[in-house]
Amino acid sequence: MIIDWRRHEGDRHALTATPEEYDAHPPLPALIVDGAPRRLDPDRLALAAYLAFGRWCAGDLTLPAQGASPAVAEAIEDDARPVRVRPNPVQYAPRALVRGEAEVAVSTSLPVEGAAGPRIAVVPSTVAEGRLRTGDATVVASNAFLFDAAVEPVQSFRAHLAVAVLFAEDHVAAGLRLPAAVVDDAEMAPLRFLLRGVNLSLH
Repeated sequence: MIIDWRRHEGDRHALTATPEEYDAHPPLPALIVDGAPRRLDPDRLALAAYLAFGRWCAGDLTLPAQGASPAVAEAIEDDARPVRVRPNPVQYAPRALVRGEAEVAVSTSLPVEGAAGPRIAVVPSTVAEGRLRTGDATVVASNAFLFDAAVEPVQSFRAHLAVAVLFAEDHVAAGLRLPAAVVDDAEMAPLRFLLRGVNLSLH
């Protein structure tokens, strides 16, 4: 699978996937977000691409931009097993990990007025449009809900988490906190392992 990060329409940006011979076809060809983060680390972009489309990938996985560090590439390979996924390009030149300070709450609804702490709200593009940054909250419309709904009856939050990872650096995030009961215990462990590779904790 070949995944690109590009401007989609207007201020919208998208992770777009082109399936290859051994891949399944995702429900949509693009994970769309209404806006782009101001800062975006290559490893976090690579991880977001995998979180969005990894469940439909087998064989070569061509990641956007500079690709992934060896640690993130290995984490992706481990998560995909028993399916064999080979991320590329892999950048072996050392680069610093993104440092963060705050735990950022992730939600799928508009932030409650007066709620404390930084927040990233990934809301359905069917009920909202655009991106809003106000105080310590980012609200961004996305079609992530369609990707996560497509894997029912398995409960998934990976596409929503992909959008949160894209915007985490704008919030100087050291960790992300998910809503209660959106991910079961069996899924939390691999997600924590994946996010650890980009210096984010997960709660």
